[in-house]
Amino acid sequence: MNAHVVFLIVSMWLLVNNHAQITISNANPYNNSNHLINNVLLGGGVSANNVTYQGDPIQVGFFSAINSNLGIDSGVVLSTGDIIDLDPNGFGSGNVPFSTNSDPDLLNIANSVPPLINQPFNVSGIFDVATLEFDFIPNSDTLSFNYVFGSNEYLTWINSEYNDVFGFFISGPGISGPYSSPSGFPNGSINIANVPNSIPPLPITISSVNNLLNSQYYIDNQSTFPQTI
Repeated sequence: MNAHVVFLIVSMWLLVNNHAQITISNANPYNNSNHLINNVLLGGGVSANNVTYQGDPIQVGFFSAINSNLGIDSGVVLSTGDIIDLDPNGFGSGNVPFSTNSDPDLLNIANSVPPLINQPFNVSGIFDVATLEFDFIPNSDTLSFNYVFGSNEYLTWINSEYNDVFGFFISGPGISGPYSSPSGFPNGSINIANVPNSIPPLPITISSVNNLLNSQYYIDNQSTFPQTI
């Protein structure tokens, strides 16, 4: 499987009516994971350390989407491909990532979806994974993240083995879950990237959010002009 998943994760967002295209950068300082976490992703009242990134440098950076239909002003972008391919004016001009990263937790999540949506497909592998990890300490009892998930596999490969997937794993005191976690928190982690109000929780993949299922969360960017991504 050669997936083309894009993950956009930010701490602040703004909805606007006028459409504009996304702009992308991984030039200095946006090629520094610590800068992206502490100066782009996290807002005031949160401190982060132990920032690590796994993937090719071309798979991570900064995006701005002001006056677009993305629903988020700016933030951190992660992709299984070259993030430059997000630019509608330069589609197909990016490089192929030199990365063979996989992730067993993402594979488990991808394969948890078919029985939840009454589909028989199976995902055999997860490839080209880009991962940002960090420890954080909030100064209050609540911390929220906003994200947008996108995929180049829409709509051709929904309900198939090419079930592109996004995971947002969290571990820490009082959290116990089935996924891997740092040694300091041996009780595992949980995935908090799920379709809102789904019971049981339905993870975010192209097969769980599309034009036929949970369509209220789906935007077909091929039909917008100018295209956001």
